[in-house]
Amino acid sequence: MASVARDYFWELHTPEPLPVPRELSQRALLQEMRMTYGDRMAPPEVIEGEFSMGEVLALKKKIPNTAPGPDGIPYSFWKKLISLLDSLQSSKAPPPTFWTVFLELTRDLRSQGTTRLGFKDANVSLFFKKGDPTLVSNYRPISSMNTDCKMYTNLINV
Repeated sequence: MASVARDYFWELHTPEPLPVPRELSQRALLQEMRMTYGDRMAPPEVIEGEFSMGEVLALKKKIPNTAPGPDGIPYSFWKKLISLLDSLQSSKAPPPTFWTVFLELTRDLRSQGTTRLGFKDANVSLFFKKGDPTLVSNYRPISSMNTDCKMYTNLINV
C-alpha cells in the first residue's frame, strides 16, 4: 500500500515537462532579468541579509506543540532546553543562550544550505478522507518536519 501511495502522489505532484519553445523562452527571460536587474538592491521593504537576534527572539512566541519529525525531537524538548539554559545565565560561566546558538545555526544554514544532514527530512503519513478506502486518491498526505526546521521556516516567514 505504501509503494502504491508513494507512486500515486509522486505522479500527482510531479510537474509535466514544459514544451521546448516555452522552456527556451523562460530561460531567455530569466537571463534578461539577470542582466538587467542582477546588480540592483532589493526595495527597502524587502529585508535582506542575516537574521537579527530580535527576529530570532520573536520565535519564542511561535513554538507550538506540533508533532516532531524524523529526528523525534518534540517542541517540549526545545522549550525545556531554553528554560534550562536561561536558568544558567546567572552562573559564573554561563553557556550561550539557546537563541544565540540558534542564530548561529541560521547563519550556517544560509551559507551552507538546508539540504545537509536530513535537516528538511519529514515523515509522511496518509490520512483517510472518505469514500473507498482502497483508492489512494481518498487519502491525504500529511508531513511532520523536524521541529528545528519548522522553527527556521517560521523565522523566514515572519
